[in-house]
Amino acid sequence: WELVLLGEPLLIVAPNPSVTSSLVQSIVGLLSPLRIVNDFRPYFTIHDSEFREYSSKSRTPPRVILGVTNPFFIKALDHWPHILKVAEQGAEIGGDDMKKPKKTWSAASRTLDTPPGLYTQYKPFLSKDKSLAKKLLKSGNSLEVQHNILQRHFLELTQSFMIPME
Repeated sequence: WELVLLGEPLLIVAPNPSVTSSLVQSIVGLLSPLRIVNDFRPYFTIHDSEFREYSSKSRTPPRVILGVTNPFFIKALDHWPHILKVAEQGAEIGGDDMKKPKKTWSAASRTLDTPPGLYTQYKPFLSKDKSLAKKLLKSGNSLEVQHNILQRHFLELTQSFMIPME
């Protein structure tokens, strides 16, 4: 939420185009009712005309949210400050990785088989909301209920951000 609010460049790597597109659209929707002013591409490929511009290491990454499926982008855009890698559906997630909310994206760790997670150097201002995680776990496997819980949470977060500006 903070990265999107700040207009930071974000690369989202997911296993297939429908997941990638859905994630980008969902992340953009986190700021509702605010409108995102940055560019976002739900499904970006190496054939897009901006590929050369976005992959140039001599320039600062543009303020854009890119959704990709090709693992090549992990190497081509390894200079981007924020990369979210999503697991395959049904992949086993848990253990020690769940205790680490963000990971460092060092040059040595940039490989095509990088585990899922958010790789960033950004230090968030907001702390984890453990009550949100409890609500999600308590809701069971109902995606609709989980969606509604998340939507309400981020709407309240955005509204609390906007109140001082009114």
